[in-house]
Amino acid sequence: MKLIRALALLCFVFLGVSTSAQTESAESNFIAIDHVPIVVHDLAVIKQLFSDELHFRVKDGRVHEGINNCFIKFENGTYLEFIVPLDSTQSIGKYYTTWLKAGSGATVPAISIRNRDELTKYLTARKIEFTLSANKVWSTITVQSGELFYIDYLNKNWRDPNTTHSNQALSLETTWILSNDIEGDSKKYQSYGFKQFQQMEWQGVTVQLLSLGISKLALLDAKSPFHLSSDFESPDRLGICGFTIKVASLEKLNSMLINLDKVELMANKTVVLLKDYNLFLEFVE
Repeated sequence: MKLIRALALLCFVFLGVSTSAQTESAESNFIAIDHVPIVVHDLAVIKQLFSDELHFRVKDGRVHEGINNCFIKFENGTYLEFIVPLDSTQSIGKYYTTWLKAGSGATVPAISIRNRDELTKYLTARKIEFTLSANKVWSTITVQSGELFYIDYLNKNWRDPNTTHSNQALSLETTWILSNDIEGDSKKYQSYGFKQFQQMEWQGVTVQLLSLGISKLALLDAKSPFHLSSDFESPDRLGICGFTIKVASLEKLNSMLINLDKVELMANKTVVLLKDYNLFLEFVE
């Protein structure tokens, strides 16, 4: 009997260590919210706004697969991508054409990972259906719900050199999502790899904050009045509604935004409303 109890205890300890190791391995596979695609009607207008008025360095993209694009890249590898659909007969062009029917704005987050095979095991174990595709630059894994996709870059060490901005922007810190069910969405994003971080109040609205790698995801309760989204072109639109961007100096940034409309200057942050794109930008040091 003592031998059986000892074996049972040993098995329990082994399973506990194994489960813990699997959890740590899964968590270490997630790097960051790599980027967020933002669909727009006119790239020239968005480039003028972000370069001339917000003082970012905008990198041109190229025409491919039914779209054209441009980027704002940050030194830690995160970025924002602006996309205009050109040809709805091509799959990617059709995808963003459909998004644009609801108005300009952010689509879904792209999550960078270290290993595609580990990620597919992770999703399969949680019974999350997905599709897999690959090219010479990356592999992408898209969850069937379409709420996000993962990227496994083939060259893990490559960094874009175009990351110096006159407004001293450094990184994409937080992606904000307007949700009518923050508790349900919190559980859903946790199944995708995010971890519950904290609950807080922001601009008078309840926020559920999640983390993944170096990034954060903030779920804003859409049932509470939110003065920024009420000024959006599409005020009832749910989904990604803003970004927190880290800068080296808020004082420097604020001095460059003095002639810009819809800017809120606070003690430790600056918020810019981009009404036509159903977005806000929060800048922090």
